[in-house]
Amino acid sequence: MTTERKTRAIAVQLTPQTIKRLDELAAESGISRHRYMILILERAVAASVTVREQVAFSNERP
Repeated sequence: MTTERKTRAIAVQLTPQTIKRLDELAAESGISRHRYMILILERAVAASVTVREQVAFSNERP
């Protein structure tokens, strides 16, 4: 018996500076870089965020 796959893997390529910033933000949140990126993407999709050219990071908490 097979079950329907609920998630899909994706691959991203990021600059070293972006990875460093993601690591810093993830550490502040006490979670892994991988989990942090998933949360960011899920929130962006839920909010119908459109990204053009550049992403800016913020330390603001909702």
